Amino acid sequence: LDFSLPGEQWMEPLVETALRLGFGRNAAVRAARKAVSARNRFAEALRSQGDKALENIRGRRAFVVVSRPYNGNDPMVNTDLPNKLARLGALVIPMDFLRLPMEKVWKKHRNMYWTYGQRIIAAAEMVKSDPRLNAVYISNFGCGPDSFIEHIFSETMGDKPYLVIEIDEHAADTGVITRCEAFLDSLEAPGKPAPEARDEAEPQADLTGRTLWIPYLSDASHL
Repeated sequence: LDFSLPGEQWMEPLVETALRLGFGRNAAVRAARKAVSARNRFAEALRSQGDKALENIRGRRAFVVVSRPYNGNDPMVNTDLPNKLARLGALVIPMDFLRLPMEKVWKKHRNMYWTYGQRIIAAAEMVKSDPRLNAVYISNFGCGPDSFIEHIFSETMGDKPYLVIEIDEHAADTGVITRCEAFLDSLEAPGKPAPEARDEAEPQADLTGRTLWIPYLSDASHL
């Protein structure tokens, strides 16, 4: 279902299916409208819960779980990470509970094709701008869209620290807990001063008389 289509074009696949099953077009349209209304009410209910959570932070550490629904909401896939953070005393807010600044992302990243890529970057924008919030980015293996969305996420966050948890079938439960504890400790630790800038140029490696072996990876290797 493509909800980005104008008007009610998104419901055409549903109407066509209903017709094949023997239902009338008017009944199918009414059912689709009722369904999308229920979906919108559900989404607004989530955001209302997010509003309440933001109102009740009251000095606690608040973590926004940045993820797609299939990994952020599944305790088996994410090794129960949100509950782990909650047991450490943190307030945990799923990304989909927030009123994300989507228009800001659309203006800055017009070529971001995936809807959840847009939402993930919007979550970074919101966390970056709110000193009360911290981000925990859940990813399952570093391929596909996440392989470069994470770079945009990092650029958006700037110098604000965040935690990336990459979970696959080899991810140990204890390792996830340890990383969460370490992240909490790093947020509590006082910041260290940045090293002083150095004006002198870094020494360049002398390649005179050396042989460089470049493996053949593609036609570009010939260059």
